[in-house]
Amino acid sequence: MNVVNKMFATVMLVVLLAAAIVVFVLRVGLVSPSVIAYGPLHRIATDLASSTESGASLVLVIAIVVAIVALILLLAEVRPRGARGLRIREEGSTHYADVSPRVLADAATRYISDVKGVSSVSNVRVRVARGALAVSGYAVLTRFADEAATTVSIQQAVSTHLQRFTGVPVESARVEVSREAPAPSRASTRPTVR
Repeated sequence: MNVVNKMFATVMLVVLLAAAIVVFVLRVGLVSPSVIAYGPLHRIATDLASSTESGASLVLVIAIVVAIVALILLLAEVRPRGARGLRIREEGSTHYADVSPRVLADAATRYISDVKGVSSVSNVRVRVARGALAVSGYAVLTRFADEAATTVSIQQAVSTHLQRFTGVPVESARVEVSREAPAPSRASTRPTVR
């Protein structure tokens, strides 16, 4: 149904743009109304071409505005969608859903946060390039987490879960890790008594 709606909108915008151009051409006088052979259209063209001077400028301005708006909407309609996001097939269905990079980044953040030893996650970005996903971000590990093992777990979790979520392979998962700052020692937090 979405394809039919898009085709209908495109055809209507082309017709609207063509009508605005015809009105402009007739009003300016580049083409004579006698060129149009179809009776009702010939009568409309004759009326447009012979309208009074006060109404002529208004018709011309309206035709230009309609042509510009129709052209902008037509370009927006035929622009490829999903260039920034991702189009995925809904599970068990023939329908597709557009997923924005922000939704993918939120999902990746959740998957990274679920890994044992991760304290916090920030600046996660997901790019869609050449039919694959590229994930980048920053994670802070707890003080006692094994850095090498946690890094591998993060990469596996992101790759597995995002691929399962989208059906698109994860090309790279580059998540920089660092450790939490150590908690202040008790000696430095103890008030001094004088």
